[in-house]
Amino acid sequence: QLRQAKEKHDSCNRHQREPLPEYILEGLDFCADCGRAHRRIPNTHRDKVTYRLTYICSHGNAISPKYTYQHFRQDELYSKLYAILRKEIELCSEARKRMAEIKASPITKRRESKQAAEIRRIQEQFDRIPVRKRKLYDDFCAGILDESDYRLFNQRYDREKEALAAELAAVTAEAEKLEPAYIDNNPWVAAMERFMDEKELTREMLVAMVERIEVEANRNIHIKFRFSDEYKKPLLAFLEESEAVSA
Repeated sequence: QLRQAKEKHDSCNRHQREPLPEYILEGLDFCADCGRAHRRIPNTHRDKVTYRLTYICSHGNAISPKYTYQHFRQDELYSKLYAILRKEIELCSEARKRMAEIKASPITKRRESKQAAEIRRIQEQFDRIPVRKRKLYDDFCAGILDESDYRLFNQRYDREKEALAAELAAVTAEAEKLEPAYIDNNPWVAAMERFMDEKELTREMLVAMVERIEVEANRNIHIKFRFSDEYKKPLLAFLEESEAVSA
């Protein structure tokens, strides 16, 4: 019995002396209640070392008298995170497929033609303004217009030029959404598609896709993805709008 106890003790000490494997969530995971970063501690059970994510919420007493430690086993946490990231990757893949279908549809072809015609119309009006302003100046120099009329028309042309520039930018931006580059150069799409075939959670995947992970007291997980607000939401909104028009 003494020998068995000593062997178990030595085994535990050996595990405790071994360096911990890489913690791939380093700098990314936090308590949703107090904002503190999680710390990982090793727990030995039957000669095996398992890793639990353990943290104390500084607001625990205000939330619940029973709120003390929150534990999340590392393999369980990794599994949950991987499942969430896979859903995001699959959403990206589906968005690319839907974009290709929209691009090839007859409605989109007609829309592209209409947008191209609109861009030409606005550009032609925009290009005529400098010519009209030169004519206005020539009339002023020739005494056909007095100074007050010259200033009045010149300001009107400036306002018209600004309005046309804004209109041209809006129509051009809308047309660019149907270009392949809108998908191919989309940082959200690029970040997701890099890991389409990834079979497990990795540090590289997390750094590329995730900005912050928060775990609530009830163990619910919230992930803030990179590029989501700037690139993901506008793309999905455009797809929904396009499908509504096609319906």
